Amino acid sequence: ELGEKTLYLVDSLARMAKGRYGDLTPLGARQHRGIAQRMFNNFPEVFQGTAAVDTRSTVVIRCILSMMAECLQLQSANPKLQIKNDASYHDMYYMNGKDDYFKAQRQKEEVLAVKAAFRKEHLHPERLMKSLFNTEDYVKWKVDAGKLMSYLFELAVILQNNDTDLELYSLFTKEECYDLWLISNLDWYIDYGPSPLTQGKMPYVEANLLENILNTADTCIVKKENSATLRFGHETCVLPLACLLELGDCAYQTTDVNSLADVWRNYRIFPKACNIQFVFYRKKANDDILVKVLLNEQEMKLPVESDLAPYYHWKDVETYYRNKLAAFRR
Repeated sequence: ELGEKTLYLVDSLARMAKGRYGDLTPLGARQHRGIAQRMFNNFPEVFQGTAAVDTRSTVVIRCILSMMAECLQLQSANPKLQIKNDASYHDMYYMNGKDDYFKAQRQKEEVLAVKAAFRKEHLHPERLMKSLFNTEDYVKWKVDAGKLMSYLFELAVILQNNDTDLELYSLFTKEECYDLWLISNLDWYIDYGPSPLTQGKMPYVEANLLENILNTADTCIVKKENSATLRFGHETCVLPLACLLELGDCAYQTTDVNSLADVWRNYRIFPKACNIQFVFYRKKANDDILVKVLLNEQEMKLPVESDLAPYYHWKDVETYYRNKLAAFRR
């Protein structure tokens, strides 16, 4: 009975989602409007008068719609804002860069072996299969039980992004949910995070994005007027960027995969509508410039010394990150 009910539910989801995989949901649009309004409320000086707001997105539709949701909210809060939108392949080298070097690191034999061993330890589909199917022989010969369990859990997670009462979490025990998340957490840590298994190199997939942030900041700083520069991309950009910036514990390194989740947790870095904000401060045009960095609107510790933390002297922050990029590219 439970198997039939689950099949009907998954079929309904498939019909509802046909042709919409990866789209921005109404809930996602509301989240972005909320981010924009809080930015406007928290940093009103930035958005005063006819301030220029330069916004750019990757060429993926959900990111473009995310950009438009935030821009419409900002424009409604201050109709005088001068907002420019763009989404072009011209910017993709830093907005969502790809590199065969990083892809190759993920496919190394020793990396795949660690993932496989961890998955074997934490993936236990037997109970779930017995609750869904009448015949154990059918499961044995016809069903990839581990894959089915993983896919059903992924659907359960995805349902949180929609305005619906449908749910699949009740298929799983709390222990199974935790184990399945542990597998995902390790995968993200190895593929995009600072894992020693990949020599801590994976965050540098966003080296071009960090360089663009530094260069854009320098350009904005010479202006007399306040302005905002907004970029809309993907969680596969935000997570490695947060690790590259060494925000809080994002750059935590360990070879102990069993204790990783005690410190490093992917959902803290990239919940839906995740964001990183650099906020710059100065009293007068020629004054020392301070910067504060927020991850999901929470103040973050940076890897440089400061007598004013969570505010940091921009000259120190910029020097640290430019030196870090230069050392990687040597």
